[in-house]
Amino acid sequence: MALTYTKSKAILDEIAARTTRNQDRLTNSKVGVDDAVVDLGKMVTDYSGFSADLDALATANPTDVAIQNAKAEKDRMIPDFQAVKTEAEALQTAMGV
Repeated sequence: MALTYTKSKAILDEIAARTTRNQDRLTNSKVGVDDAVVDLGKMVTDYSGFSADLDALATANPTDVAIQNAKAEKDRMIPDFQAVKTEAEALQTAMGV
């Protein structure tokens, strides 16, 4: 079957629609990355006092297993948090957000 104007126009419309959908996806992704960077930065402020307080509590109570476990859990979370924050910031930079 030969290509007709009608078929050509349908394909062009499909290309335009898919391009728009993908542009919307990219825009939403950029917004999501920006939101993540902002929230991760806010988490540093929101929880730095808690982190210092938990460290002090653990230092003051070296034999309290529950407190030591809570501090250990916090200490394990920090590298994961930093990795996510670093990744989000790198994506933000790469995407030009």
